[in-house]
Amino acid sequence: METKYIKTVIIDNHPLLVDDYRATLRKIESTSKKFNFIIEEIKSYEGALALITKKVEREENIDLAFLDLHISTTRRRSYQNGEAIGIKIRSLYPQSKIIIKADSKDNFQINRMLRIVKPEGFLIMTDVDKEVLKNTIIDVLNDPPFYSKSVLKSFYKSKGHNISLNELDERLLYELSCGIKMKDLPEILPLTLAALEKRKQNIKSLFGIEGRDNSMLLKKAREYGFI
Repeated sequence: METKYIKTVIIDNHPLLVDDYRATLRKIESTSKKFNFIIEEIKSYEGALALITKKVEREENIDLAFLDLHISTTRRRSYQNGEAIGIKIRSLYPQSKIIIKADSKDNFQINRMLRIVKPEGFLIMTDVDKEVLKNTIIDVLNDPPFYSKSVLKSFYKSKGHNISLNELDERLLYELSCGIKMKDLPEILPLTLAALEKRKQNIKSLFGIEGRDNSMLLKKAREYGFI
């Protein structure tokens, strides 16, 4: 049987999890005799960008990438950092197989990454043990995709209605759910406060909500799987 050499990058700043990734890859190597993983480990957003730049310059492939959605950085919004790395790998290496890991379930982040990055694997860590991790890697390499149960629940929840929101509307709801005040949203989203208020009222109309209270808006957004 011909051995496949899989150029693998692990982009994660959790040492124990990186150890689990590496140990699982070596176990797959030893049991299947089919794969040989050439592993590089990166612990930060900035380090990941530098690695990708180096690989492009050297015309080296990335066959398999493990990506922490909340990879550490000096920036405030960590989910955007993991997203940016995922987008970059996908655009430069369209044949690469990407496995995303998130620390907790977040419908907004899950659905956004499924839509934009289209990962071959997506894991919520509360769903995962070593056996699930091994099965994820094998399925992603042989017959993708593989999504853990919380990812699948989020996906089906978001498809269980006919309400459609655009990206800015979803971001507005997400920022409100994180505790950001309406008056501060123009610093985050590229719209005036008046335009954002109008969008919020339009969303309330779609949800069948009246009044100024945001609590029911966020409750409905969670029920529909937007946040």
